[in-house]
Amino acid sequence: MKQKLKKVLLTKEVRAAIFLSFIAIFLFGSIIVLDRIYDREVIVIPDDDTDDEDVVVIPEEKLKLPFKVNGKIETYFFEENDPLDKRKKSIINTKGVLIPSQGVDYSYNNQKFDVIAAFSGQVIDVKTDDDFGYIVKIQGENDLVARYSSLSEVSVKKGDEVKQGDVIGKAGESKAKPKLNNHLHLELLKGGKHINPTKYLNKNIKEIGWSSRQSITLCLFLLLLDGVGTGT
Repeated sequence: MKQKLKKVLLTKEVRAAIFLSFIAIFLFGSIIVLDRIYDREVIVIPDDDTDDEDVVVIPEEKLKLPFKVNGKIETYFFEENDPLDKRKKSIINTKGVLIPSQGVDYSYNNQKFDVIAAFSGQVIDVKTDDDFGYIVKIQGENDLVARYSSLSEVSVKKGDEVKQGDVIGKAGESKAKPKLNNHLHLELLKGGKHINPTKYLNKNIKEIGWSSRQSITLCLFLLLLDGVGTGT
């Protein structure tokens, strides 16, 4: 009797494992398919009466530098695995306190320069700070936020919709980093977490970190796994 019961239990376990394997393949396969669909260029299909010349191809937006001048990096985003000389340039001395840089500082011959939107989105905050000058935060798609600071002036206000390349202000000086003179401090956040802006330059906005559709699919899979594990 015990042997038969063990066989039945084993069979149920095997069936559950097989079932979960198929579900996992399906769900994660769907992620790949969706990514390929979303990463393609958007093509507007014309009506029958429209000439082929009217077909519009809209490329996916990619992360760009927030200026058009030939700027250079003064301070890097801190990465533990970077070479020592680069890490030395990714430590900030703020009022005598050394902290790792969570953004990138750009300068251009000690001149003020136009700061442009690195990607399209909505201005979610504009404020002034005693140490960092004017600060502008723009939220784009895929839960991506860019924080531009050390601005001497701003050209946008909270609630504005901006396109990639629109001028949002001018680089300036800040009390937090007086030795840099005129510069721009750029921070990039994904889901509220700082990420390295230079790492994602020219990357499709939808490819930066986990997208919402991937997160939803993963959550569904984990819920299903938990349900099967608890016997529900």
